Parts: sequence; structure tokens; C-alpha cells
Amino acid sequence: VLDTQVDTIVHRDVGLEARTRTNVIGYLEIPVLFDVHGGHGPWSFGLRAGPTVGLLIGRRGELPNTSQDGYTDLRDQQFRDLMIGVMVRGYVRYRFAPHWSIGLAPMYRALLLDTYAGDPRSRKVSSLGGVLSLSYRLR
Repeated sequence: VLDTQVDTIVHRDVGLEARTRTNVIGYLEIPVLFDVHGGHGPWSFGLRAGPTVGLLIGRRGELPNTSQDGYTDLRDQQFRDLMIGVMVRGYVRYRFAPHWSIGLAPMYRALLLDTYAGDPRSRKVSSLGGVLSLSYRLR
């Protein structure tokens, strides 16, 4: 019994020129915040939280892909026009003079929806940070 087997392997390397790009997606965000606070003496404590609504205002940049030129313009991609999020911030302030205070506020923010609309890629954003403040009260 004689047997013959043929196999073909095709390999293609695509070399792209190096590019330096900054991708920017811009949303105008409008927070609707509620505040609960109290204090004792020179100290004040509070919690500020609520939903945020973001409106897409612009996008620019490029994403790598497998096409001939190797890049897709972000203006051709579908992003959500409306983004819903949440923001929570606790704060502590110390009044050290009649009109002056210093404060510290840890903060958490998150987008509840995926920024890509109808795309298998996923992009949900959340952040944890803080604010250090020096305030002067006018009245």
C-alpha cells in the first residue's frame, strides 16, 4: 500500500510602521448629587452621592486591527451617545479659622454601561481616588 500526503502552510507577516497616537473619547458629564452632612464643633462629616449622565462630545484616535493598513479610525466606531454612571464621595472637613477649612474626601466613580455600543469588545470604567481641599467660606 502506497500513501501520499501533501500539506501546505501559508504564513504572512505584516509589518506596520510605528505610530505614536493618543486616543481620546470625550463625554460631558452632568452629576445629580445628594448630600447628607453633619458636624460637631470645628469638624464636619458628610456623604455626597448620586447618578451621573454623560453625553458623547467627541472621539479621535486609532485602534489597531487586522486590515491592510492595520488601524481603524475611532470616528468610525460606535460608542454610546448617553452614558449612565454613579459617583460616591465621603468627606471630612476641619474648620481651623472662622472662614477657612481643610478637607479630605475619598471618592468612587463608575460607568454602569459599556462604552462600546453593539460591539464584542468591553469597556467599563471605574475609579477610586480622593480629593484634598482648602476652602474659604464667603459668608
